[in-house]
Amino acid sequence: MQQFESFAQMQRDAERRVMEMQKRAKAAAGMAETPSPQPLPAEKPEKTGEAAGLPLPLPTGEDTERALLLAVLLLLVQEQADERLLFALLYMLL
Repeated sequence: MQQFESFAQMQRDAERRVMEMQKRAKAAAGMAETPSPQPLPAEKPEKTGEAAGLPLPLPTGEDTERALLLAVLLLLVQEQADERLLFALLYMLL
């Protein structure tokens, strides 16, 4: 029973770390934003996505699952987790 409790605790800790990393990434992205240079008069900026009148594709459930698995994998690599666990997560990504 203690194994399940430690697993749940590890899972909550991993979720907390993912949230912290997302906050850091958003803060870094906000600080790193620089105004884009104005295009030269001869250049026409290409319209893509909503600017061109096309809706942007929404991420699918599989995309979000892969992103979550990658985030957990990166956290576990940094924490030098068991190699079998890392390979299992890699297998799930395939």
